[in-house]
Order: sequence, then C-alpha cells, then structure tokens
Amino acid sequence: MTASSVRANFAATLADVADNRERIIIHRPNGKSVMIVSLEEVTEMDTTDYLLASPANRERLQASIKEMQAGSFEAREVGH
Repeated sequence: MTASSVRANFAATLADVADNRERIIIHRPNGKSVMIVSLEEVTEMDTTDYLLASPANRERLQASIKEMQAGSFEAREVGH
C-alpha cells in the first residue's frame, strides 16, 4: 500500500490489521517502507523470542513439538 492509500482508508486499514491479523506494508516514496502490525501479534512475537532466548528452554520446546508432531503426548487439563 502507499501512504496515500493508507491515509484515505485509515480506519478500514486499522480494522484489517486488528481484526484479521493483516500486516500492512506501506511503501513510501523516497523513504524506507514501514509495516503496521497488531499489538497482539507483536506481543506474541516478543513472547516467542523470550521463550527461545534460553538454549535450554529452546531445546525443551523443540523436543515437545517433536513429541506432539509424532503423536506421543498425553493431553492434560491445566488447573483452573
């Protein structure tokens, strides 16, 4: 999208980002492009970065994902 089209459709553009998890890239003439991303998505990315920052935690998460993909896991209900 161009900056002009974002300005002309600002409310609808923000609704797409917030409601549909759309990432909107704005191409700026003579400038660097920017992206509009929902706060929810950025928070999720930050959480993922935090969880993967520790090598031990990253290995444990990767092992858990492999177990789940192989079907060798037990579903449990977590306390309420």
